[in-house]
Amino acid sequence: MNGRYLATLTLVILMAGCTHGAHVAQQHPFPEAYSGAHPRAVVDVYLAAVDRGELRLFSHTLDRAMINPTRVEYAFELDAPTATVKVYSELRRPIAVPNQANCEIRAVSATLDPDGNIIETEAHIWQQQRIDC
Repeated sequence: MNGRYLATLTLVILMAGCTHGAHVAQQHPFPEAYSGAHPRAVVDVYLAAVDRGELRLFSHTLDRAMINPTRVEYAFELDAPTATVKVYSELRRPIAVPNQANCEIRAVSATLDPDGNIIETEAHIWQQQRIDC
């Protein structure tokens, strides 16, 4: 009887360990909304958010005609199981930085959540060069 009990207990412990290991192996390093997505598919999700008016910068709501998406970025935090997804877009026309002389915004990066919403916008600012003759 004790032999059967020990064998059953060993089997249960092994099965519990295997189940946990299989669960970890199935995790995907990207948010579910972007799993296996081609970068152009991510841009389509981003443009849908832009069309909903989610791309805002200072007092401007940017629309599709104002931007040119050029890059999809996946950033990994060392302690997080998923990547942050960003889309970098160049502005077709620079926007002046409020209250800053000689500075203009030439590009934006927008962070998308797994549902395809823009949750953060970063401005990429260039300082205009002065030419003294």
